[in-house]
Amino acid sequence: MFLSRAWEQIRNTVCKDNLNVKFIVTHSGLSDHLDGYSHQSLEDIAIFRVIPNMKVVVPSDSIALRKLLRKAVEIEGPFYYKIRQR
Repeated sequence: MFLSRAWEQIRNTVCKDNLNVKFIVTHSGLSDHLDGYSHQSLEDIAIFRVIPNMKVVVPSDSIALRKLLRKAVEIEGPFYYKIRQR
């Protein structure tokens, strides 16, 4: 959730220059309900999808997680890779 605070810097530095930076984030949706609203990431996918050059990946299961992580490493450019914690 707290990566959203750096949105402008990510947009202006990483994505504008299409740098090969991979952001791997956790705490999707309401999965971190015990820490309260400030830790619940609901709008981050929408926020990062609108940045030019940013690729957003949200694997649905462990098989997709492994396959998409390999692809994210292979493909040049910025990635927002969101995984669900258990």
